[in-house]
Amino acid sequence: MADTVPDKLHTLLFSDEKRKLENIRFWPGSERGLTAAQLRAEAANMIEAALAGNLQNAPPLSGRNKSSIRG
Repeated sequence: MADTVPDKLHTLLFSDEKRKLENIRFWPGSERGLTAAQLRAEAANMIEAALAGNLQNAPPLSGRNKSSIRG
């Protein structure tokens, strides 16, 4: 039976009715052993840091060359 208690990430994203979720993305990176629970926990930690004012505007970089699709 699935656990129905919201976890920390869910609570941070959806519990405050004064906040509006505009756009959020999570990149798991290249770590093959990363579990969903580890990704959720790290995402929750980063959101908490941002809400506490410790936000750093440093999005992850893939290391891939930039490309463009033109139609």
